[in-house]
Amino acid sequence: MNIKHLEKIIENYQPRVNRALTITKREYRQRWKKVQKAMKAKGYDLAYACGSELDRSDIAWLAGVFDPIIERYGILIPVEGTPVVVAGSEGGHVIADCLKASGAQLALLREFQISDEDYRFAAYERLEDIIFRLVPFKPGRPLKIAILSSSQFIPYDHVQLFEGRFGGENVVFDVDLLRRLKYEKSEKELRIIETANIIADAAFLGMLSVLKPGITELDVAAVGDYIMKR
Repeated sequence: MNIKHLEKIIENYQPRVNRALTITKREYRQRWKKVQKAMKAKGYDLAYACGSELDRSDIAWLAGVFDPIIERYGILIPVEGTPVVVAGSEGGHVIADCLKASGAQLALLREFQISDEDYRFAAYERLEDIIFRLVPFKPGRPLKIAILSSSQFIPYDHVQLFEGRFGGENVVFDVDLLRRLKYEKSEKELRIIETANIIADAAFLGMLSVLKPGITELDVAAVGDYIMKR
């Protein structure tokens, strides 16, 4: 493997990579407002999306939580105001660090901790207290809650968490609400996608350059990984 050749590829592509590109707090707030406008049009008081190590895209888009975390976590979006990410105590400190990018809030729920662990000194909140802090209580009027995550992905106990407290007739799945908003990209998002494509192009060029009979897939993948990280 010719390292000098790989370094030449990196040298050629690196000037086109803008490392300063990032989603700002202002853009996260614009995303919240789009979601909240769509919620208001449908009569929802609150929306919920679920996240995990397997699927981080929704809460990454809404609150900047990209890092893999063992526990499940979620985000509560009120029709007005700042969303709250709910998590267990194991990954709470990781999420707290991620939320600096968006300005979303964090609350720990006992229901989200790892099932066979007991964190006696963690400061947990109750789901009802968080929700009624986000959504003003109106006597005689039930809360309408939209679940934005796919039913194929969200854990059943998360659905039960809401249905058990607020009634199954008041909890609805509306996956398209968030999906449609995420599909429309901002100028900043398009520039980030362009940058990701530039990095991927460099990686593929390097991987193609080392192909030869007998080379393993692991070795080829290592070349791509090296170039992308450089």
